[in-house]
Amino acid sequence: MRHICTLELPQERRYLPDSKKPHQAPTLDLLKSETPYGRCIFTKCMWKFVIQYAISWFINPYRLVSFFLGRPTSLSWEDMEIQAPDDPFLLCLVRLTKIMSRSAKSIYLSRHDSFLPVRDAAAAIRRDLADFESLMRHNLGVSVDSDPFSREKGVCQTILTSLYCHTLLLTYRPFIILRAKLSKLLAESCNGNGETFQRERSRMPTWLNEACDIAITAARDAIQHISKASVINPPVQELRYHGFFIGSSIFVLICDVLQDPSIISVHQPWIHMGIQCLHLMREGEPIASTLKAIDLALKKLAQRQVYPDMRSGNSPEFSVGMSSKTGDNGT
Repeated sequence: MRHICTLELPQERRYLPDSKKPHQAPTLDLLKSETPYGRCIFTKCMWKFVIQYAISWFINPYRLVSFFLGRPTSLSWEDMEIQAPDDPFLLCLVRLTKIMSRSAKSIYLSRHDSFLPVRDAAAAIRRDLADFESLMRHNLGVSVDSDPFSREKGVCQTILTSLYCHTLLLTYRPFIILRAKLSKLLAESCNGNGETFQRERSRMPTWLNEACDIAITAARDAIQHISKASVINPPVQELRYHGFFIGSSIFVLICDVLQDPSIISVHQPWIHMGIQCLHLMREGEPIASTLKAIDLALKKLAQRQVYPDMRSGNSPEFSVGMSSKTGDNGT
């Protein structure tokens, strides 16, 4: 990998204009010349550009997939010497993959004695994502909370926005799990007394509730943006991995409902919006499996007396802004 990324041009003395200067830098006129040396240098330069561009496209999606699937990546940034691409979209993608790597290392791969270091690490990741949003706005003229654009610009916007929301979601999802565990322990200690449970649950640490709100907001933002983009920009419907983002977001909302059945009415419209969006996607896998898994989870909830059937309901209007701007955190 290192040798490919630092591809050097051969020194061919017999083609040099001045044999006494074997390290003479090729000029533009020489590159455009029809001499054997000019053709050789031009070909090597083109191959170097093509190889670096191809490696950039390979490395960053590879790291994205590794991060989303929870798999370790075998390529560290210290081992890469490839230059950053010039394309504005790729520059944003590179920045985001670096943030993902930091999130995986500090949140999931490090051992902590308490959740306070995890909270601090998550806050640092969130600041990095805020800087990424500024870069996205500068390079592409769009942001994660702007309305979806059409055509190619809209596709790039939806890809980066989905990755942004999912990175934020995965960074703060452990806090949802922690609160669910604490809520379960509280429910067991209250012996089914709903009033006592709500009173004790209201005493959850403020920082924990705030962290959970961030994860829930990220889930809503992902669902709403992809849903709006699917209507405005039909090519988005062809990108099947958007089903993965929507499915992950829906399951976070379902997990939050499991903690407190009283907030079903808050999350149900967003769950329904996500299901509607999945039905707009091209039929087949993995969309079919995602829909089946969501339907099974909602059926299990409906079988419990305290949970209504959430497979139907009204969705928030597409005209409303991103949930992070409405001030409704849903918890």
